[in-house]
Amino acid sequence: MRRGIAAGAALAALALAGPAGASVVEITTSIPLAGVGDDTPELTTAIQSAVDEALHPAIAFRPTLVALTKASVVGERLYVRVLAADEDGERELGHLMAALAGRGPDEGRGGDESEGEGAEDETDL
Repeated sequence: MRRGIAAGAALAALALAGPAGASVVEITTSIPLAGVGDDTPELTTAIQSAVDEALHPAIAFRPTLVALTKASVVGERLYVRVLAADEDGERELGHLMAALAGRGPDEGRGGDESEGEGAEDETDL
């Protein structure tokens, strides 16, 4: 009898609990290439600054994951796309990656494969 009551209480608690909110966002920002030159540390610092300036006012959570997902040079600007997630979002992304692991490199990708006009150089990371 006690087990039944305990099991019922646990089931009721699970039924009333809402799903955890996972936060995952992707932002795009850019930096001018004119002042950066070929200096790798200077470029890294410029990218980090641009990402920080774009992320912090745009999100209301503390990211545990920040990953550069794409970089494109268009004219005299470097455009970067960054994925940010909180702890729950990071865990959900891990589940998603595990589910997609058995697929080929282009399977599971949606969207238009064509790129915008004027893209000179592009790298998927």
